Amino acid sequence: MFPLSVMLGIAAFQGGWNVRGYAQPPAVAGSGVVAFHSFLHAEIVFVAIEPAG
Repeated sequence: MFPLSVMLGIAAFQGGWNVRGYAQPPAVAGSGVVAFHSFLHAEIVFVAIEPAG
């Protein structure tokens, strides 16, 4: 989520408050990754992990 903080910082510095269009997609994608990771730890979702190679 570091790029999101940079985007919001630049928008605040420039005085642009209409940042929803380019700040919301990375936030939604990050929320999806966090939800999947939380489900893995709660053992709600099972993924077979195989070693590479």
